[in-house]
Amino acid sequence: MTFKRLYKELQKELSIINSKTYKTHCEKELKHRKTKLQYQKFQAIKEKLPTKHIDEQLAKLESGDVKAPRINSSIIKEIVVEKEATRMNLKHMENIKIFLNSQRVYTELIERYNPGLTMDQEDKVRRTANRVGLAVPEN
Repeated sequence: MTFKRLYKELQKELSIINSKTYKTHCEKELKHRKTKLQYQKFQAIKEKLPTKHIDEQLAKLESGDVKAPRINSSIIKEIVVEKEATRMNLKHMENIKIFLNSQRVYTELIERYNPGLTMDQEDKVRRTANRVGLAVPEN
């Protein structure tokens, strides 16, 4: 494989991993912020304070769009400083690409065939209740 091709494949693999990781972290952060704002809203209602500003913040969070930031490709360039990579560096880059690809595929397969590992507590309770013939009330 040529250096240019390995470089592009490595950058592609890193961008896929970056976007999925960023999306997961943003979803968790968004859920945390919503919960915090809902708690503040309940406290404001309890104390008979206006909740308009909290409602506006909740609306902003609902319309929020998650986009992963662009990868800084200089990190990859620092791995191989020379313009002409040696055979050993090319093999090393190929091994890194294969490792990243394998890790990504492994994670996808685990999520697909064992969904209980990535479920949150509420979903686990709901599935267990359905299994024994009960229904969890909706909020």
